Amino acid sequence: MTRRRLLTGLSTTGVVVAAGGGTTAWLLATTGGGTSGGGSKSSPFTVPSVVATFTQNMTVVDDKVSGSLGRPGTLSTLENAADVYSPYLLPVRDVLVLGAANGGIVAYGVKDGRHRWSAPRVVTKSGYLSLSGGLVVGTDSQGALRT
Repeated sequence: MTRRRLLTGLSTTGVVVAAGGGTTAWLLATTGGGTSGGGSKSSPFTVPSVVATFTQNMTVVDDKVSGSLGRPGTLSTLENAADVYSPYLLPVRDVLVLGAANGGIVAYGVKDGRHRWSAPRVVTKSGYLSLSGGLVVGTDSQGALRT
């Protein structure tokens, strides 16, 4: 083996070992597994939840026909509030976004069914979608984006 080949091999091995050690140290520091004082307690690949998941107990109603229990009750209704031709229901954080019967889009609370906000200028047939941070975007009749 020549001297040049030996030096090239040793330097390449040193670079690979240093890169691996640096990556390992970074991962341990960001996950809190190292002794360098911590950092966050999650992996750099962990996606945090946007909002806490709500829970709601089922309401049980007496079934007068069969005399048994177990039929779930209604939490809330949106009679005459939804556009029957709305393309879809869009859950965003703690609201449900849908096409409003009188035009535009509207959001109702998932937990209590109360009206939260509305965007009357958004055209539902052109679609609407959720962006990061809880924003909802759609287009108006002129083609302008509305959030």
